[in-house]
Amino acid sequence: LSPWHLLLDAEPSQCTDLALLVAEAAPDLLLAPTADVMLKPLRKSTVWHILVTRDGKAKLAGRAAALFPELADECDPEGRTALALATQLVRKSIYEAILFCKRFRLLSSTAEHESASCIVLRAIELAFTLAESAEALAPADSAAEPPAPSVSAASTETAADAAANGHDREVMIKLMKNRDQYEREITERDGLNSNFVVQILYKSADFGEWEDDVARKLGYPEYTYGIVMEAAKRNLMVVLVQERLNIASAKEMFRQLVRCVGHLHANGKIHADLKPLNAVRMSDNTWRLIDFDGARPRRVLPPARISNLIPPPRSPLPC
Repeated sequence: LSPWHLLLDAEPSQCTDLALLVAEAAPDLLLAPTADVMLKPLRKSTVWHILVTRDGKAKLAGRAAALFPELADECDPEGRTALALATQLVRKSIYEAILFCKRFRLLSSTAEHESASCIVLRAIELAFTLAESAEALAPADSAAEPPAPSVSAASTETAADAAANGHDREVMIKLMKNRDQYEREITERDGLNSNFVVQILYKSADFGEWEDDVARKLGYPEYTYGIVMEAAKRNLMVVLVQERLNIASAKEMFRQLVRCVGHLHANGKIHADLKPLNAVRMSDNTWRLIDFDGARPRRVLPPARISNLIPPPRSPLPC
């Protein structure tokens, strides 16, 4: 047996910190083949997939997942993910390490949109939250397996339907540096219909751990404010570049977007930043508007920072 396998088989109090140092220096060791010292029913598995089956290794598994979040979805030779194999206690430890605000799992560490003042990330809101996990770990239910996170039954299911049906749902997390931008995103949506405007599901103020998780798990310490919204499938810019719209589809899209803008005007607001990036198609193929940090009441001068991507007719092009 190698020193690595012996180290992992030691009592948790003796091995966790040292094993983590070794794993951080050589992460491939976690996916090395197991040895006889590990549980025999899974001898053909990897070290990592054996660890997650042992409650005594929950702390080590959680700290390893915090360093390497991709380990949670790593499959063993039989195609089973670490999360699927994990015990209740280990699964909770892994979720605490990888979930943002105990609820959201990033689909990619790469931002979908990034500007000087905001960053937008796509994530999954898990129907099975850590609060539910804690209940499942209560002594009276210690033998029961917690329900596995469920996936939305159909790709056209809206965020509201997914939440009502107990399914996971895709969301967008918009991180912001400036408090005034954050507050405008919230207040300028007041009174607007979700059929025309992508609504906010959560605000950073709803989560006590937001600032800590933004810095520690996402790596954006300056972005202390944010909102979570229902995820769109594509914005208009992507549609124009990647899809071949026929006349009927273009007319329907334009009709819906005009209704969206008309809804704002009927409620005494102007968007002030209309552009293809801020018109999005939802999972049910309806079009809505996003990005309301520049919106203003009608007859109030818009801010200096408005979109210069699409200048109005006969307007000089931006320098």
